[in-house]
Amino acid sequence: MEIFREELIFILNNTDIPKTEPFEFLKRLSASSMEHVTLGYDETKPLSRSLWDVFAGFSYVTGYRKEDIIKKMIDAI
Repeated sequence: MEIFREELIFILNNTDIPKTEPFEFLKRLSASSMEHVTLGYDETKPLSRSLWDVFAGFSYVTGYRKEDIIKKMIDAI
């Protein structure tokens, strides 16, 4: 998770992101990954759910997404 967060910070510092939506998404992802780096198994469940929602394209609340959020954010950059 630390490496993942460092990569996100690198992207944020070295890439011109003209739109606010992808920038805010990456900032939230970076912040949430840092909050759970040193926690135990039970404390990382919210982060795991968030990562599952993002990378699987499926939410237990809303079901499958119509579009890939990662692709959408990359295309916006």
